[in-house]
Amino acid sequence: MCPRPSGVQEGHILEWNNQNLNELFDSRANDQIRFTVKDALTEEVREVKDVTRNITKSYELFRDQPFDYLFTAEYIPREIKAELRQEAVAQGIIRGGVADFQQPIRSTNSTTEKSTYQ
Repeated sequence: MCPRPSGVQEGHILEWNNQNLNELFDSRANDQIRFTVKDALTEEVREVKDVTRNITKSYELFRDQPFDYLFTAEYIPREIKAELRQEAVAQGIIRGGVADFQQPIRSTNSTTEKSTYQ
């Protein structure tokens, strides 16, 4: 048991391996779990969450993928990353550049017109 500002919290110190992780995951009280990775030098923490928000898929990502893959969120498709970035800029969570505020220009003409000179 570890004293915490909000009470007492049970802590586990186990060897990092799939068997121990599976046992901890299977003994969870509910799905209110956050999987995070932390850069020890910068102390930056990032959440590992499957884009479908499925707790089992998030857990499998956390368990099976290397740290760098998780920390850089390479498992998130580029299009979804762009959408998440635009949302964060719009909400004022992060600062954005000009590209974050521009909508892509879409052509209404599906054929290319060519000009010819005689």
